[in-house]
Amino acid sequence: MKFSKVMLAGALTLLSVVPPTVSSAASTPKSDYTLMVYMVGSDLESGGNYASTDLKEMMKVGSTKNVNVVVETGGSNDWGNQKISNKENQRWIVKKNDIENVGNVGDRNMGNPKSLTDFIDWSMKKYPAKKYGMVLWNHGGGSVVGYGADEKHDYDALTLSELQQALDKSQAKTNKFDMIGFDACLMGNVEVAKLLQPYGKYLVGSEELEPVHGWDYTPFLKTLTTSSQKTGDVVGKVIADSYVKQSKDFGTADDITLSVVDMDKAVDVTKKVESLAKKLKANMEDDEALQAIAKARFRSEDYGGSGGPGDTDMVDIVDLAEQLSTLYPKESKALISSVKKSVIYNINSLGNPRANGLSIYFPSEDRPSFKSNAVKYDKNNFSEIYEKFLKGYVDRLLDDEKRIKSEKLPLQKFASNQTATGFEVKVSPEDASSLVSVKGIVGQYETGSMSTVRILGADNSQVKLDEKTGIIKGQWNQNWPMLSGQMVPMFITNQTAQQANYVIPVKINGEKMELVVLHNKQANTYDILGAWRGVDPKTGVPDRNLHQVNEGDQVAPVYPTIDKKTNERGMVDGAEFTAGKTINLQWQALPKDQNFLYGFDLTNFAQNRSVSDFTTVK
Repeated sequence: MKFSKVMLAGALTLLSVVPPTVSSAASTPKSDYTLMVYMVGSDLESGGNYASTDLKEMMKVGSTKNVNVVVETGGSNDWGNQKISNKENQRWIVKKNDIENVGNVGDRNMGNPKSLTDFIDWSMKKYPAKKYGMVLWNHGGGSVVGYGADEKHDYDALTLSELQQALDKSQAKTNKFDMIGFDACLMGNVEVAKLLQPYGKYLVGSEELEPVHGWDYTPFLKTLTTSSQKTGDVVGKVIADSYVKQSKDFGTADDITLSVVDMDKAVDVTKKVESLAKKLKANMEDDEALQAIAKARFRSEDYGGSGGPGDTDMVDIVDLAEQLSTLYPKESKALISSVKKSVIYNINSLGNPRANGLSIYFPSEDRPSFKSNAVKYDKNNFSEIYEKFLKGYVDRLLDDEKRIKSEKLPLQKFASNQTATGFEVKVSPEDASSLVSVKGIVGQYETGSMSTVRILGADNSQVKLDEKTGIIKGQWNQNWPMLSGQMVPMFITNQTAQQANYVIPVKINGEKMELVVLHNKQANTYDILGAWRGVDPKTGVPDRNLHQVNEGDQVAPVYPTIDKKTNERGMVDGAEFTAGKTINLQWQALPKDQNFLYGFDLTNFAQNRSVSDFTTVK
């Protein structure tokens, strides 16, 4: 199945054909351990040589008489390592300071399950061992999208059902992997653990996006080669600890997760998910219960997006259960206990403090794709009970198309802070109780228009909602973030007690991207971490890379717009500027000779968004 939302029947027919396997040479003597790395280079390699960099980390250790490290490369239009061809898939044995070619298998689609099956079978035959491990290297997109994105074959991916198919038709069916790891985003989920459980003992994966550097393979392989008897749980802990250390070296440690999961015990997690799903399904027809479920889901820690359309809707299972625990205490407690038994080692971070090691797909923010994602998810065959709940839940959410009506109240000046202006609107108590998100938004009328508003940004840090009275209060001190003297649109994506994350929509050298901003609340600093492409609307793949803004780059802010009369939304480019040696965000007072607008962005439990009337601020 494709990542692409548009299915190309002819291409699928061509991609279903896998060339004959490379002729096998004589097997090596049975070793203690064979590690297989299925390396789909994709744009991570062609755009930054990140696969080649990880191969260098492997070469610092290499294979030994007791441990074989074998790699299949492919799926990239270009390779930084000059030994590797971009014309065909190749197989390598990793040596100390080198890689040795041990087979070429033609131009294969690495998103075809037959390709993975053949690599596994070839590796087990040519490099037999007492234990096997496998790393799946590339992009990950969570439970709906799956793993991998073959750049040479229309970014074809392996869905979870295709991953299961690949392993089920391989020798792994009778010769379990000791460890299956995903050096990829968003693959530390219960769906993966349950579906791959028949073929592996331990799963190593991340709930959240992974930074582009991924894992550090040198400590990992040192552990294997010095003590090849170590089990997958011990190896997984080494992977996790070295991942943290390398992330600190690269400055990415504030936003990482990684866990080691006992997949046998993940089967029980699935059963406990089903028990909770039965309770949720039984109460869904009650409007109040439906809202409570949706609000609990919205409050939970989730991963892989910046909210709204395109979000992966992957959520931490334990945090979700805790949010639901007042409604369903027995089922939530049992689910939390089961996850904690299954997750034997867990890494979280400042940006993901409630990551407990296993996520699950539970729709919340990507309303436009609720229906289509439910159809894709159903094909995973994860759990018939859970899939039936999701289908009914999505149908109930999509039944709600109500926009929130609000009444604007007079401006206020706060006696405690005369530089801030207070704003209030009132909604009905019924509407107030349905809201999951309320943000203050700042904007300006587009030149020559009194209906189209250019949005400068949205934030919830100075906004309060009283559900009993329906009154929403916000305040603004009329300062705004600037880049090179230009107001930029900045939107909050998530926050914890210690930090908040924002994105700034921009074009860099004409390409649509988002600047990622980290606000350290204690130090009150705003740091631009880099630019990312977000979630690809065609493939559903989140960008792993934070691209640096370089001196001389042409940067233009991109502002969302909304028509007050029609509620129609759009985008408009701001003025372009040239980036200097550094690009810094500065908060400055807005020009006194311009009028600005303040209003509220209101989102209800079904992800219907409304914008209140705006107040002019002079």
